[in-house]
Amino acid sequence: MSAVVVAKDIFAARGVTVDQLPAAAPQLLPIDQAFEDKREATAREISGAVAPGVVDYTRDLLFKDLWLRPG
Repeated sequence: MSAVVVAKDIFAARGVTVDQLPAAAPQLLPIDQAFEDKREATAREISGAVAPGVVDYTRDLLFKDLWLRPG
């Protein structure tokens, strides 16, 4: 998320506006639910008690949004 500030400045310097960006809703790759369940259980064991948000953010933002994008 820290890169957003840098990317915003670069886009502004190059004259790229929001209306020029492509849609952000690509067809996501299929998810291996058995593997995802195992990954999430491991993340909960390692950091769930100390940082439960890490489990949620890695599942929702990293794995289910970013890593399943075909590009």
